[in-house]
Amino acid sequence: MTTNTTTEILRERWKELTVDPSFFEDCTLHTISYIAQEDRERKLYYFECEEIIFYDSKKDAVWTTKGSGLMDRLPKQTSVVIRKGKYRLD
Repeated sequence: MTTNTTTEILRERWKELTVDPSFFEDCTLHTISYIAQEDRERKLYYFECEEIIFYDSKKDAVWTTKGSGLMDRLPKQTSVVIRKGKYRLD
């Protein structure tokens, strides 16, 4: 079963960051990072990001946010662009 990426799903799965900032110490701060879509759900942690843009399987921007947080169960076939921030995949 494929889950379509929608603003509602992304907002529902976005959570407050529950880890200590030291969790990101070994992560590199890039100007722009791209996380490609995959055929599985993933957990992504974001830290002090200037902009986070989520794209559906058609590469249309679906939702934009910023700051620190956790995307619990990023939907399948969803890609992400992060501007000026750190992230970790789980």
